[in-house]
Amino acid sequence: MSIIVLLIFIAVITRKTNEDRRQSDLFKKIIMAYVGISVLAGLLSSGGFVPVAIIGALIWHYYNKKQKKEKNSWQEAYERGKYRPQDDDSRQRNSQTYQQQSFAGQNAANQAGGGRFSQTQPDPMSKMESVLLARPLAKRKKVIQEFNLKYRLTLTEAEVNRIAEASYVSEGWKKEAEAMTRKYDTIGQWFQGPTAWLRVYMYVFQIQNISSDFAMQKQICIEALDEVIAYGCEPEGMTVEERVQHINSRYFTYFDEMTFMIAWRFLEQEGRPHKMSQPDLVRNVDEDLEELEKKYRTG
Repeated sequence: MSIIVLLIFIAVITRKTNEDRRQSDLFKKIIMAYVGISVLAGLLSSGGFVPVAIIGALIWHYYNKKQKKEKNSWQEAYERGKYRPQDDDSRQRNSQTYQQQSFAGQNAANQAGGGRFSQTQPDPMSKMESVLLARPLAKRKKVIQEFNLKYRLTLTEAEVNRIAEASYVSEGWKKEAEAMTRKYDTIGQWFQGPTAWLRVYMYVFQIQNISSDFAMQKQICIEALDEVIAYGCEPEGMTVEERVQHINSRYFTYFDEMTFMIAWRFLEQEGRPHKMSQPDLVRNVDEDLEELEKKYRTG
């Protein structure tokens, strides 16, 4: 009978419902007391109940350790920042740093307003909730890593970790991580949206530079794309496909016609246009007529 009761307690511990109640101090003390009494009774009776009691205690210890390990990193950071003493200069620097952070969807509004950021930025901790992203850091890393492998973005483990951690404090990176939770029929569907420049960068370059600051990341992408597109547009009279091959052979990238044009248009919008001459697509009609007439007379 005692074995059945113990197994019921073990089932309650390992279930994923009512986690707040399982994690309460009173509930933990009750389970600890029961397990202790069970072990003591088993030792006194010298029956077969002792191994079962020990297994129950080990299961509880493992589960409790797992719960602590999966505690949300953003909550830990919040607690550390909440009790960290800061002087007035430090608070001012932190405020300026936050106001300079770039959020997806706000760049156009900032430029329209003379490049100034809003004086009343929302609390970053209020943006932690996401319908598409799980709160634990390990699960966010898993989403990004699976997307990285599926579409061969060649992100390193350190870069995956950086994106996952930045998704808690950067609205731009949070939206990019959310986009990685969706399923796409073609890679072109992923390139849609205002951050196509970032997605092209992560897709075509084998070696990348990932920054947790979204504004810095945009500058990194501009410089990298500007270098390769300028190199591809330099030759005269080449088609887009020929320019793509020209770039890929030099930089070992994965550009195609679509990603090349996305990057080319993006640089044009950012004030870095690159002219590229097209090959002659219309033949000289007079020369063709002369060639036909000559052929007719001689033939």
